[in-house]
Amino acid sequence: MPSDKYTVREVSYPSGGIDVNALLFEPVGLTEGAPAVVHHPSHKSPAKHYEWYLGRFAESGYVGLGIEQRGYGSGPAGQNDRGGLLQQGDVANGMSFLGGLPSVDPERIAVSGHSNGAALALIVSSRDERVKACLSLAPKTDWIKALRGAREWKPDFYDLTVREMTGGIPPEVDPRPFLERSPIHYAGDIKVPVLFIVGAQDWVNPSYHCTDMAGALERAGNRDVSVEIIDEVEHFFCQRHFLGYRFDAVTGPALRWLDRFVKEA
Repeated sequence: MPSDKYTVREVSYPSGGIDVNALLFEPVGLTEGAPAVVHHPSHKSPAKHYEWYLGRFAESGYVGLGIEQRGYGSGPAGQNDRGGLLQQGDVANGMSFLGGLPSVDPERIAVSGHSNGAALALIVSSRDERVKACLSLAPKTDWIKALRGAREWKPDFYDLTVREMTGGIPPEVDPRPFLERSPIHYAGDIKVPVLFIVGAQDWVNPSYHCTDMAGALERAGNRDVSVEIIDEVEHFFCQRHFLGYRFDAVTGPALRWLDRFVKEA
């Protein structure tokens, strides 16, 4: 989806022993001091699949960094820690990269992610004071709860996830690796504005992951929390019955959130 309003170029930055590759979206005519967003994609997805999202931000004056995630675009093929400390560091180091660009205002950087990346954005928001706001698209916020259900209705997913995260040690034996990857475990430490966007027909990460997390944030005292649930839309924001994608239902609320809490801050 080319545009005459922004450019896209390949960049890289060091993180956790590898060079993380990324796509940098920049508004045409940009000089300095722009607000920015670092975005981590869903598990195994490439950055280019989010041009509909980061490109729209660039058209509105934001610099966007789309991470090529560890194992699927960066570093050794197939190797990442499924939302663990290494990938969390990749998001934080992406902020460092953006903040070092002359075109970016380091005081106005938001974090964003989809699915696994959405959980990463939330966790980084809990511990990195540079985060101005968080956009969390269809996250899985509680791995313990999710796997408890998956063990019954989708045992192949349960077995694969446990192998990827721990080498086969289930949460019933050692819950710590799963808590480490569960944003709800960090709800009390997330003080920045958070917008959740999820499809009502998302059966990968059902909307309760967003509503439960939003409730936990509000109980912890965060008053700048909102949940957008899009009717008739699934995990990748595609409408049912082959009616196409609802990208506008994502970028519209996301841009309003960014303008309110990042651009105008």
